[in-house]
Amino acid sequence: MIRYYLLFILLWSSQIRAQSEIRAIVLDAETKKPLEFVDVYNDQNYTSTNSDGHFAFKTHRDMIKFNRLGYEPKSFSISALKNDTIY
Repeated sequence: MIRYYLLFILLWSSQIRAQSEIRAIVLDAETKKPLEFVDVYNDQNYTSTNSDGHFAFKTHRDMIKFNRLGYEPKSFSISALKNDTIY
């Protein structure tokens, strides 16, 4: 019985470790002003940017999507994001 609990704890802790938290700001590419109410999501999680364009997003997936009314939707690979600013 103890082996099963240990296996569960090891698997569970590896899942936690595999999640990444992304903290970034979304700016308009032309004006460089922060964008609020940008939807930030993937197939498991969702959040949106605050009034300063900032967001925090936990995921273990590599793709993250952005969408806002009046803008073209964009998708990025998390590993391809080089800094904490997204245009």
